[in-house]
Amino acid sequence: MFSIIKEFKFEYAHKLNMDYDSPCKNIHGHSAKIFVEIWAEELNKNGMIIDFTHLKLFQDYLDKEFDHKTILNCNDDHINLINTDVTTIVVDPTSENLAKIFYIQIKEILEEKNIPFKKIKVTFFETAKNSASYEE
Repeated sequence: MFSIIKEFKFEYAHKLNMDYDSPCKNIHGHSAKIFVEIWAEELNKNGMIIDFTHLKLFQDYLDKEFDHKTILNCNDDHINLINTDVTTIVVDPTSENLAKIFYIQIKEILEEKNIPFKKIKVTFFETAKNSASYEE
């Protein structure tokens, strides 16, 4: 089995709607890193799983939808109070949920490009020491 790993970065702010007292209930920022690992059983005719330049589509998506934005649950009471760019999602913007959202986007890119793959794993680093992963 072959695999590649590509790293992506973006800056964001968020807050979590938690049912206990935590500083994460306040808007705060992070420098995110995402590691995308893609496995395939065979290489294409060019000796690759995918040309890394095709994954620029994912960085473009991150830059447009998430970079330097505030990410909030679409049901968050504070959406109308924030005077910066806001990206809303249907779940709280936890590391776990963001890893899954980014997994879905990577999978869509691979399918649109007709890239055969066996497995994808997305690891989302909220900080240098805290990460969450999603894979199917």
